Amino acid sequence: MSSPEYYQANKEKAIARAKAYYEQNRDTVNQKRREKLKKGLAPKSTEYVREWRAKNPTKALALKLKKYGITVDFYKNELERQQGNCRICLEKMATPNVDHDHKTGAFRGLLCNRCNTAIGLFRDSKSNLLSAVAYLESSTSNLVQ
Repeated sequence: MSSPEYYQANKEKAIARAKAYYEQNRDTVNQKRREKLKKGLAPKSTEYVREWRAKNPTKALALKLKKYGITVDFYKNELERQQGNCRICLEKMATPNVDHDHKTGAFRGLLCNRCNTAIGLFRDSKSNLLSAVAYLESSTSNLVQ
């Protein structure tokens, strides 16, 4: 079993070990981090990451999509199937967002930033969304002229 496969199979144990080590060695770990910062050996800077993404757009996209369990090909096929439009408001998307179920991690579709944010703000709750619809329907008749 390769290292990434082993890690995935034992992810919870690895995270627990890392947290326990950090708690026991917090001062030492933080001191080493500060020393690296002083030497300029800090974790990759935002600027470096931005440049790398610009030079490697397909790899950057693949890394982003990996957390949703989908491939670049699947993403491109879905974007084509949706004709570049948001699944909710049907407007053209400048930058498609991958919508997924936060409980299961299952891919649901590609949404524009506005619709994706709205679903998140409603906590992925159908009842919250239906309550919002009912509120909008009832409040339109009560508008002050």
